[in-house]
Amino acid sequence: SSATVTLTGADISAWIEVQTTDGWVTVDPTPPVRPVPPKQPEQPTEISRPQTNVQPPVDENPQQNDEPPQAQVDTTDQQPPNPLVETLLAILVVVGWTLLILAVLAAPFLAVLAAKWRRRALRRSASTASERIVGGWREFADAAVDHGYDPPPAATRVEFAQTIGGTRAAALAKVADRAVYSPTAPTPEEADSVWKAVDELRGQLDRRDTRWKRVLAAVSLRSLGYRGGRRERRDGR
Repeated sequence: SSATVTLTGADISAWIEVQTTDGWVTVDPTPPVRPVPPKQPEQPTEISRPQTNVQPPVDENPQQNDEPPQAQVDTTDQQPPNPLVETLLAILVVVGWTLLILAVLAAPFLAVLAAKWRRRALRRSASTASERIVGGWREFADAAVDHGYDPPPAATRVEFAQTIGGTRAAALAKVADRAVYSPTAPTPEEADSVWKAVDELRGQLDRRDTRWKRVLAAVSLRSLGYRGGRRERRDGR
């Protein structure tokens, strides 16, 4: 026949034979065809570290600003508040604030009283008897002004005394004139008697007014602006 046959490696098979004690044994070195499994994705190998029992280091120098633990307060022995004590404390607070407000309100009036007291002390302790007598008249004239008496413009001591009224006021004005214009200097005893008369005349002025008017006269500012010396200089006698 003229047909052509083509043979490939797949059509050829070879084997070997091994001689054993039992004779020749056929050994096929060509393994059977098996399907190739798909390739698995590569994963990194995880290595676990061995566990250790090493304790953390101890700080031998702890910080100084660490706050100590809060102390537990034992409230079992605390006494309940006393209502009487709390009431007294509240009253004291109210009284204290009231006194403070009154002191602030009374400060201007106390300043006026202090200014008049200092003026009176300086007049009464003048260096000469003549100055003490004139100061006594001025003290009486200022008291009269504070009580509401208004002397005429450029009035002399005698004219001012006539405005107030009374023989003792007129006598005091004449004594003051004599102490200023007399060539003979007055004695300290005469100055003492003048101031005694001034105190009595001031008492008469107080008795003429009501209690409320006396309080107003004590804190009046009229006499602080009154200057008897200016009127005295107008007296040419």
